[in-house]
Amino acid sequence: MKKIILILFAGVIAYNGIAQPNFTSSDMPNIGDQDTVNYLVYYPITDSLDNETGDGYTWNFSSLPFSTYPNFKQIDYFREKTDIVSKPFVNATIEEYVYDGTAGDINLYNYSHDTLFLHRLGSVVAGANFIPPLASIAFPIPFNHSSIINAKIYVGSILAGERRTSVLYDGFGALQMPDGKSYSNVFRIKKVERDTSFVTNSSITYTNYIWYKQGGQIPLLRLAYSGALNLYFVFGSKSSNVSTGIVAKKEISDFSIYPNPNKGKFEIAGLKFPPDRIEIYNSIGKLVLSQQKTNNIDISGSKCGIYFLCVYKDKNVVTRKFVVN
Repeated sequence: MKKIILILFAGVIAYNGIAQPNFTSSDMPNIGDQDTVNYLVYYPITDSLDNETGDGYTWNFSSLPFSTYPNFKQIDYFREKTDIVSKPFVNATIEEYVYDGTAGDINLYNYSHDTLFLHRLGSVVAGANFIPPLASIAFPIPFNHSSIINAKIYVGSILAGERRTSVLYDGFGALQMPDGKSYSNVFRIKKVERDTSFVTNSSITYTNYIWYKQGGQIPLLRLAYSGALNLYFVFGSKSSNVSTGIVAKKEISDFSIYPNPNKGKFEIAGLKFPPDRIEIYNSIGKLVLSQQKTNNIDISGSKCGIYFLCVYKDKNVVTRKFVVN
């Protein structure tokens, strides 16, 4: 079992006095947020991302060729704890389920004293557990300031390593996405994580540039440095709450829920072949139903409210929103 000692301190960067909103925990994903994410594999970005930021900045990533790389990467659901993997983590309050066509990932979080703590990260089968939980970000973060957190990691009585997480809020403005969407009131966050092993006497650094929408939701865009010259993994949000942005065949996306609204009983109309499966989630991302058939769907025992129907076929997935009243 790992014993972790946390040492928190604020990294202070000269503040330029411009009145911009603080980056707070309410701007992070939380229960009820869900989205689909596309990806580009090792795409070169020649501009200096450290220089391409500031107050009132407009980031233009419309030239990124999402249409050339239509590969579906993942669906993110932030929900209350539902997976059996999450049960031992009694203090975690947020479960992120990341579906990528495999068993998926289960990431667990909670907030304490306005600090984000990580309880678990990684795949359902073999994730990394943090006992006690690992502090990650201390809020709020003013414009042009950082949250810097050091965590010393013990295995039993042995000091095994250290994780240093630096989160710099260095930009606020507008974002133009590869799919043609534009967003205002967007935070630009540079996150640098350095893991040091005292056992192997080595370190590895992960650098991400992340654009968050004010008020929360899945990050709009994330550029993860690959470690090679100018090459990045590009993760772009394809929608907001309703996952309709995956490049899917017309026969998958051309369907409707009938009737809508309904009392919890309905059918899927217009789907031209059997899907691999369908799933229904409630507004907080809890799985309500999973099956293959598309007729005589019945969730009439569920509470009234907004629900999301996901239809899966091969590597495509399309989501429709419906109302139970």
